[in-house]
Amino acid sequence: MFKDKKKKKVEQISVPTLTYCPRCSDPISYLHKEIRYSIDKHGNEKQHIYYYAVHYQGYDKNTKKVQLRRCYLGSDAYDYVERFNNLNLAGAIKQDRYKEYLQQLANRVDQDTIKDLLSRLQQKKS
Repeated sequence: MFKDKKKKKVEQISVPTLTYCPRCSDPISYLHKEIRYSIDKHGNEKQHIYYYAVHYQGYDKNTKKVQLRRCYLGSDAYDYVERFNNLNLAGAIKQDRYKEYLQQLANRVDQDTIKDLLSRLQQKKS
């Protein structure tokens, strides 16, 4: 168990299909995965994973430092939100998340509701 609530681990990861940033549309130099550990109110260790797209901005010869910019791509899971919605929400790193949301919603809606929605859409089109 971690006594320090702010302990974290950082690593670079590769997602071959994600070459452009979903937030700013710039090319991604690499992906940054940050794992943070915390202790909940019951004393249990919790792990939270966050993803960032890192963009190389150049090299500053004066300070001799690499210039990087990070865009937040979201969390691996949204624990707090899931308590109320149960949709398995995901961050922008997961590219097929909308398809999965729709599949989960479709599984929860009965056939009569679907027919009703389709007829309403048809009425709006005419």
